[in-house]
Amino acid sequence: MNVLVTGGAGFIGSYVVCELIKAGHNVAAYDRQITHNSLDHVLSGPQSSNLTLVAGDVTDATKLGEILRQHRVDAIAHLASPLSAQTEDNPDLAIRNMIQAQHVILEVARAANLKKVVWASSVAVYGRPQQYPTLPVSNDAPHYPMSLYGACKSFNEYLSSHYTDKYGLDTLGLRFPAVYGVGRMRGAAMFLDLIEKPALGLPCRLPMADAVYDWLYVVDAAAVVVQALCASKTATRNFNVGCELASLRQAVATIREWLPDAVFELEPGEYPIVEEYDCSTLRAEIGFVPQWPLRKALHHSLNIVRTRAGLPLLG
Repeated sequence: MNVLVTGGAGFIGSYVVCELIKAGHNVAAYDRQITHNSLDHVLSGPQSSNLTLVAGDVTDATKLGEILRQHRVDAIAHLASPLSAQTEDNPDLAIRNMIQAQHVILEVARAANLKKVVWASSVAVYGRPQQYPTLPVSNDAPHYPMSLYGACKSFNEYLSSHYTDKYGLDTLGLRFPAVYGVGRMRGAAMFLDLIEKPALGLPCRLPMADAVYDWLYVVDAAAVVVQALCASKTATRNFNVGCELASLRQAVATIREWLPDAVFELEPGEYPIVEEYDCSTLRAEIGFVPQWPLRKALHHSLNIVRTRAGLPLLG
């Protein structure tokens, strides 16, 4: 299969690119910043033979259409998106690079008669825990987004479903929770610091230490994208994705089992958005089962950082 990955040099996109190449697919990675990005830290030299890197704007319909034709693209993994904090400060950016970009992707995919568009939605479509009388939050629970970012993702779910209902385009949205791992270069800094700083013996300051998250390792995030791209058309259009519910304090306690002298400054506080999601619909229709629980993923990530720094591996 020939796949276009937007945001293909970013954090999740880089891992998706690698997983697709390992599975034997041909990939065109499309990103505004194709160098000095996460792909530099994730992709190994031998893997690059089935990869084409293209610099471009995700709202450029003409260029995207040319890429689809030139590379005979069968499916799109649309992972390009601004960060949540950026959109709160810049509504124009949110509308252009989230809603307009989504429309462009759907329209070029429809025009090219592609097999599928898999795209990154977010659990930010949901609201406060008090707004959901029953937990975990069901896959078809109502949306009460608390941010412009979440509102744009919610609209994009409706927009994508519209393209499926009206034009028959096979769209599939994945509501990602907190995605963590090695290779992130921007956004969600505390998830990066939690791994890299203790691995290197540096002190780590963590806000909202009482917050509970659904932790999804980036390798699992990439795996579900690839699995969704290869799946037959599903009855459901948008899916909750998750792996393991745990607090930030629990993650710190786990790291201290291997690094007892690690220094953490834990600031109290909780995350306001509901974090417990029912992922049974994804499991039933796609068959995805996470392979990286928090303990295993943290150990793996810490050792990646230590290996790169020439430090001994953790047992």
